[in-house]
Amino acid sequence: MEMEDLRLCHLGDLGHTPSSKQIEELSGISVLFAPVGSVSTIDAKMAAEIVRLLNPKIVIPMHYQTKVTNWLEPLDKFTAGMGLREVCPAAPN
Repeated sequence: MEMEDLRLCHLGDLGHTPSSKQIEELSGISVLFAPVGSVSTIDAKMAAEIVRLLNPKIVIPMHYQTKVTNWLEPLDKFTAGMGLREVCPAAPN
């Protein structure tokens, strides 16, 4: 989705690494919404690999373990795979 000067990309329940053609088509992403919790989508390791390939300005992880979705991989598995030491948490409701 493109609006004004932003390119937003929501990977949905992606189950594979995008092809090189898809990577090329997705270049210049401003904000990437990436599943990171495994089970019915990619796991944290593959999500980190895809983030490196797409090189977005901002990554918003989704589809990860919470108190309600305790069967998914935890967010820290993804952030560790990205080599992140500091994460900006979502604002509380």
